[in-house]
Amino acid sequence: MKRIVLGILLVLAGIVVSFTASIFNHSLAAATPKITWAPGKLSESVSPLETKSLFVSFTSSTDLSDVLIRVVPELEPYLKTEPSIIPTVRAGIAISVKLTLAAAADAPLRIIDGTIQLRSIKMPTKTYARPLPITLQIGKKFAYENFSFLYPTFGRPSEEVVKVEAGNTKVDIRFLSATGEDYVSQFGFILYQNQNYLSLIDWFRQNVDLTGMLVSMGSFSLQVLPNGLDVLVHSGPIPREHLDQYGPVADFYAVTPDRAVIIIMSKSQENEFDIHGYNPEAQKSLLLAILQSMQF
Repeated sequence: MKRIVLGILLVLAGIVVSFTASIFNHSLAAATPKITWAPGKLSESVSPLETKSLFVSFTSSTDLSDVLIRVVPELEPYLKTEPSIIPTVRAGIAISVKLTLAAAADAPLRIIDGTIQLRSIKMPTKTYARPLPITLQIGKKFAYENFSFLYPTFGRPSEEVVKVEAGNTKVDIRFLSATGEDYVSQFGFILYQNQNYLSLIDWFRQNVDLTGMLVSMGSFSLQVLPNGLDVLVHSGPIPREHLDQYGPVADFYAVTPDRAVIIIMSKSQENEFDIHGYNPEAQKSLLLAILQSMQF
């Protein structure tokens, strides 16, 4: 008899525990907020020396308190939120958040994927779903056919002028001048079809360095960029003998990874990079960064 009573008590205890757990789980699920962002995702760009602002909003399905708006580390150097802490969030009430995008003069040209998260100040590791996905492009993107690159506008209006001659493409990048009167050429590319798929060194020797002095005397040095471009960088004085015979040379010569296209890149004589705080060495680094951003 005692065994029967004990068995009944254990069954009842199990039912109570199961029922209590069910209520707890239901209560926990009900307390888990659903976050809805407007817009649901962002894709923005900002150039070095540029600042821009925009607004997003979010709505929670439940009341929240002491909410921290967290920008992931990848985006943090370029994106600030206002406010960053919200003491009270009421269910169903949209909360507006100001986003300020800014990039320093030496910001690398790149595309960054990240998120803005909502977290509990009391439990810093607790993130409310769902975060706001953001794709941030540092620099303005120019695309032509299957060729694209990023470049800085320094917050000025810009334009790209494209000309195609004999199968080769010329691209001239122009900014509105400091006086605001007209557009001034800053730098440009020529894309040559490398019909024989020569290596960069071989093409350079056949078409530019006809005397063999430019590479042997250190006027140009070879670099390989992370995007796969081989680049000859103007890194030393040009021998007078070469200038006398063949005239000026470009700042950079590069070849695409498949060797199909030769890229010749130079600053324009009338460029205004110095106005934006770029000395000659910084200008070289900037142009290399533009080359590194190229995609084919």
